[in-house]
Order: sequence, then C-alpha cells, then structure tokens
Amino acid sequence: MTTSTAGDAAVVRNLRLYPLLQACRNLYFWQAVWFLYLEGELGPREAIVLAAVYDLGTVVLEVPSGYLCDVIGRRWTFVIACLASCLGCALLGWGSGFAVFALAQALQGLSAAFASGTGSALLYESLAATGREHELTAHEVRAHRYSFAALALSAVIGGGLALIEPRLTYLATAAAAFASLGLAWALVEPDPGEDTSRAAPPLRQLLAVAARLRDPALAWLTAFAVLAIVLEDVPYVLLQSYFKHLLAAHALAGWTPAATGGVIAAMMAVSAGVSGWAPGLQARVGLAWSLVATLALQLALVLAMTLTLHPAVAALLVLRMVPRGLRDPLVSAATQPRLERGYRATFLSLVNLVGRLVFTLSLLAVAWSLPPGAVLDHTAMQAVAPGYLVACGAGTLLLVVARSWLRPGAG
Repeated sequence: MTTSTAGDAAVVRNLRLYPLLQACRNLYFWQAVWFLYLEGELGPREAIVLAAVYDLGTVVLEVPSGYLCDVIGRRWTFVIACLASCLGCALLGWGSGFAVFALAQALQGLSAAFASGTGSALLYESLAATGREHELTAHEVRAHRYSFAALALSAVIGGGLALIEPRLTYLATAAAAFASLGLAWALVEPDPGEDTSRAAPPLRQLLAVAARLRDPALAWLTAFAVLAIVLEDVPYVLLQSYFKHLLAAHALAGWTPAATGGVIAAMMAVSAGVSGWAPGLQARVGLAWSLVATLALQLALVLAMTLTLHPAVAALLVLRMVPRGLRDPLVSAATQPRLERGYRATFLSLVNLVGRLVFTLSLLAVAWSLPPGAVLDHTAMQAVAPGYLVACGAGTLLLVVARSWLRPGAG
C-alpha cells in the first residue's frame, strides 16, 4: 500500500469513528445530578471540594498528558482517557466515602486531561495527511453536533434514572465510557506526512511551546480560551443548586433532577443546532467579534443567575452551551495550522491548564469561604458571582482592544 493510500485509509477510518467516539465520550448520564448526589452523600462544602478535585486532577495532568500525546500518539492517549473515565464512573457508582469519591474525581480529571486537545489534533492531522485541512471546521461542527446530541440524550435519561437511584447515572456512564474505549482502540494513528517535527525533551518542549505565544494570534486565542473555560464552568457548578432552590420555592424540590436534566438536554439540543452557524458568523463579523460575542453571552447568563431566582432565567439557561458550540470549531481552525505536529497537543493542553487552574483556584476559594454546613442558596450565589463577572468582564474588554492581533497575517 502506498503512503498516499495509507493516508486516505486513515482519514476515512478516523473521520468515520471520531464523531461516534465523541458521542460515546459525552454520554454523561450523571450531568443532571452530580452536585446533588455528592451534596447528598457528603455535604455541600465537600461537593464543591470534589468539584475542585476534578479540576485539580485536570490541571495537574494537562501538560504531561499533552506532552505524552505528542510522544506516544493520539490513539493511545484517547485509549487512556476512555479507560480512566470508565474506572472513575464505576467508583462513583459503586463506591462511597470522600476518599473513594476523590479518587474517582481524580480519574475523571485524568480522562479530561488526556482527551483535551487530543481529538482536535487527531482530526486535523487525519485531514492534513491528504491535504484536506480546509475541511477542519466542517468536521469539527459535525463532531460537536454528535457530542451535544449525546449530552442532550443522556441528560434526559439521566434525570429519569436519578429519580430511581442516583448511582445508576454513574454506572450507565461507565458503560458508555467502555464503549468509547472500543472506538478509541479502533482509531488509526495519522500519517505525519511532511510534518516530521517530534516532541523535544520535557523542558525544551515547554520552552518551545511558550515561544509560540510570540505569535499575537495564538496569544489572543489563549487569553480567550482561559476566559471561556472560566465563564462556561461558573453556571455549570451553580446550575443544580439554582434549580433546587427555584423549584423548592414552588414546592417542587423533588423534581430537581428531572427538571435539570430536561434543561440540560435543551441546552445541548440548541447548541447542536447553532454550531453549524459558526462559519457563517465568522464570515459576517470576523473571528475576533464572533468569539467576543460568545463571551458576552456567557457573561449575560451569569449576571441573570445572580440578579434573580426566577423561571425566566431557567429558560435563558438553555443558551449556556451555545457559546461553546460556536467557538470550538472556530478556535480549532484558527489554532491548529499555526502549530507543528510535535508541539500541537502540548500547546493545547497548556492552554487548558491555565484555564482550569484559574477556575480551580477560584473554586477552592469559594469552598473555603463557606462555613461548615452552609447551604449554596441564591444569597450565597449572589456573593460568589460578582467576582467572576468583574474579572471576566475586564478580560473581555481587553480582548476587544487587542482584536487586531487576529487580523490575517498578524504575527
């Protein structure tokens, strides 16, 4: 078989498997109940700490996982990510106690770290093997639609499972992660083609990746990614408590898992629908304004949650994942061609590291500011959210000022 034929085979196989793999990886049946489950088992303060453990595990392993991905390849990194997710969810479903749950959350963080950037790198390099890089945005949009559809489906099913037994949501997710492991195993490592760059020893690799930030466009995209990670995760952590107290005000607290699952399903369905608008939005207003608009929408949602505990805000929260559906294909298409194969996954992991680290530190500060036994009610949310709004709002304004860094040819 010639090199060209082998490259074509890798592209066809990976492009067929990739959206299915992303769908299985995103069958998170626990997403509508995870905080309420941990809160019920251990308490609200411990639940926030466990959320931080997940983020801390992601943070600690982000750069090592990206470097390992550049060394051992995209396929094996995906296999490790899927295996860790399967084990972590099994522990959360069968285990008990803070120590077991902390280990499970760490495994989930490991899974997120190893998957971070790996998928985009695999997709780009599969296309680049036959000169089809220009199709990246379209394939990213397709994969996101599969992912969001899986998130929507699992949110609805998970909300129903939680009414029977919350642990079932984690066991179902473990089964889906096992299926994703099989799909990851079937991937083909992309042919590097003319890009023969290799990962350097760890310290030199980090210095080389840091040097890429001299490119103004990559520096701008990195700052944007950090803000986007923080703003996306604030409503994610507060969402279930928000719904719990909103429904309690109407004597419907027992329906919190089902209601939250329904809203999350609507979030994902809306995001899947609008992700296809990303190329058109960029064509109309440009890359910088498209990405800034996604930050503005996230800021508006956090502000709405802060101002009032009202059903209208619950309806607005279906837009929470719209920014991600629009931004991820655009950011991937803008970032991947600027990076060599030997440094690509390390760079993407470093970006996620900074975002996760900022959010994790903020979560730990919030957790320790709550007295033992405190309830994360709307009053507590109003004390927490303004700090995020001020900091992220200022960051968004700075990105607007520096938007010229993303003009064609900048850097």
